[in-house]
Amino acid sequence: MGDSTAPLELPKNLGFYVGDAIGQGAFATVHLCQVFGKATSVFAVKFVHKPTAKSRGGLSSKDIIREITLHKACSAHKNIITLFGYNEDENWIWLKMQAAMGGDLFDKIEPDVGVHEDICQMYFQQLVGAIEFIHSQGIAHRDVKPENILLDADGNLMLSDFGFATVFERHGTRKQSTTICGSAPYCAPEVVSRKSYDSDLADIWSCGVALFVLLSGCTPWQWAVSHDPDYARYKKSKGKVKDYPWDRLPGDVLSLLRKLMRENPRERMPLKNIRMHPWFKRPNKLISPNGQCADPIRLAERLILSMHINVDEPNIRDDQRPMSDRFHSCSQPTELKANIVLNPRELNIVSATRLQSQPMAGAKQASVQGAFSQSGSIQDDVSLLQFSQRKLAQIPDSLTQRASRFNELCPPTTMNKFFAAVPLQSLSSRLAAALHELAVPVDESHDVTRYDGLLISVTTFDRRKCVMMGTIKCTARHQYDNFVEVVFSRSKGDPLEWRYFFKRVAKLCMDIIYTDEK
Repeated sequence: MGDSTAPLELPKNLGFYVGDAIGQGAFATVHLCQVFGKATSVFAVKFVHKPTAKSRGGLSSKDIIREITLHKACSAHKNIITLFGYNEDENWIWLKMQAAMGGDLFDKIEPDVGVHEDICQMYFQQLVGAIEFIHSQGIAHRDVKPENILLDADGNLMLSDFGFATVFERHGTRKQSTTICGSAPYCAPEVVSRKSYDSDLADIWSCGVALFVLLSGCTPWQWAVSHDPDYARYKKSKGKVKDYPWDRLPGDVLSLLRKLMRENPRERMPLKNIRMHPWFKRPNKLISPNGQCADPIRLAERLILSMHINVDEPNIRDDQRPMSDRFHSCSQPTELKANIVLNPRELNIVSATRLQSQPMAGAKQASVQGAFSQSGSIQDDVSLLQFSQRKLAQIPDSLTQRASRFNELCPPTTMNKFFAAVPLQSLSSRLAAALHELAVPVDESHDVTRYDGLLISVTTFDRRKCVMMGTIKCTARHQYDNFVEVVFSRSKGDPLEWRYFFKRVAKLCMDIIYTDEK
């Protein structure tokens, strides 16, 4: 990697230890950090490089301070990431925040499946509560989307990232917005149309789309514009779409969705009325009287069980359901590619069937939970469950009995990983072949002489033709005896579509994936 792409050196003498990066944008990175000598004092720090923010995003220090001010004003709610404070030097501004130790919510949702209705209701209640509190401060979020919906250590929703937040009301006077911001499928029609709009009403629309995605595991359209076939069908039918996935959503929640996603902002259901809707108020054993999760272990179990890759289906079958923009040709423009940082070596596949008879004794001793704490085998064992030959009805007691919190059972890190039953040297060619079959061109570098591991940078399109970026990192786990941990980390794009991409690659590599089943 040349100097032009080398990571920027973070500020020094911060007074705390800077751990691994858990998020990265065009001019900012988020790291897990901790106070020296205090293992339990873990928090997140967002480092914003001021020169890059100015050159790439047009953001001045004043703009960044404005984000901090608005976030600070909204930090008192239990379902909003708390901002503790900030500091800066000549080149950097860094924000000290609460760490979302449960990871990303939408990283734990199966594409085209969604999650159990009780889980949808709990998270929607928490999201509405957070947005309601923000609006009570006269502030609109304007960027409600999966990447900004995180989880705490007990699985409760935590809204984050106030980079696009704005004041829509002050001293009783309302102000309209004109900025086009947010993620395409979640943007209200008035935001996309380049007209002035009420940002608080646009938030309500985005909450409706988030609820739809929780229920179905997919977005309803690419853009809320008339020339988008899926949105045009929704608009023409006045929300009474008969096609998949609308046809499998419960009737009572459909009535709520239609009231949240009305084209005329003035006709959308106000937040206070949402709380009176029968579906919103239905009894739910997952929700405690204070609105938080009543049973974090049960919640984690339900999420994990919904994530499954059928190892008995060797061939990828593209989804033929009638959602217009999701099923264009998979061929990608040549400028979108994957860069493999490793000398390709001759493929030498080791039989996964033979290796399955070898116990992973070493795995039972070392797996990492988060950046600082060590756990037993829960994290690795949970990842293996998604490759079970049959869909499980419950998680083994050996796992649930060892977990006391949501994030000990449901990985705070990505579930998009597998263990390859091949030597690390063999994996480059195999992954390159899988990516080629999915029409993701691979640029295989030949100038790397020192062998540390395998890192593949991927840029491609998802099924709605939105750009998706991330990495595939392969690391030899020496205690596993010739097993390689393969982790798919997303940096940009829809997390559900990234999960779908991961599953397609995994299907093509299934014969070398360890499943812990004989």
